[in-house]
Amino acid sequence: MSEIVQAKLSSASALVIAGSMAPGFPVGYQAQMAGWARCTGVPVFVDLQGEALREVVKQGPALVKINLSEFASTFLDDRYSGAEHSGVLAARELGPDLLEAARAVSCRYPVTFVLTRGPNSILLLRNGDLRICPVAPLPVQETLSTIGSGDTFMAALLARWMVFGLPEEDALTLHLVESLIDFAVACAQSNARTMRPGFLETGFMPVAAKINSFPTSLTGD
Repeated sequence: MSEIVQAKLSSASALVIAGSMAPGFPVGYQAQMAGWARCTGVPVFVDLQGEALREVVKQGPALVKINLSEFASTFLDDRYSGAEHSGVLAARELGPDLLEAARAVSCRYPVTFVLTRGPNSILLLRNGDLRICPVAPLPVQETLSTIGSGDTFMAALLARWMVFGLPEEDALTLHLVESLIDFAVACAQSNARTMRPGFLETGFMPVAAKINSFPTSLTGD
């Protein structure tokens, strides 16, 4: 398996590391893969939590996309109660102490964090800089299924990144990431308007065209 991954990295545009590892893989394998990618100059996108994420961020991935609850449980020692859709972490307006704690974490790692909060605003952090990206809520009557929306969001971030030519991590600006987020939100909400996880609704192409160039690799039915 390791030989296959390393061989594929030589021609890869990016590496996405997401989800839990199947039984049988050694501890720290995600971080090992991130290290291989770093050595070959391949940007890494991450959707992990807990110890696996704490190890992977040491390898300097380009971007970490998780929800705020996962971020808090991974880096803030359970100081804040609640989950993605409940408690203080799901509040429409977050308290200044929580925002400062998140900012402090971003100062420790040279990583861009995109922290989703369900239908609420998204937190964007990099090197101590914090931006709150508003999200227009999807009307309940338009929501068929949110299954797959998180993965669609991640796929859209990566696809949009590739449209911009995969800039070097040091050249990545928060303004650029905000543009990626706008597109990713549109794709995630389109997925929620369908019953098929990971698909975009029919007719999404013209809508996406208004958010600059739309990568056709993300089209569905």
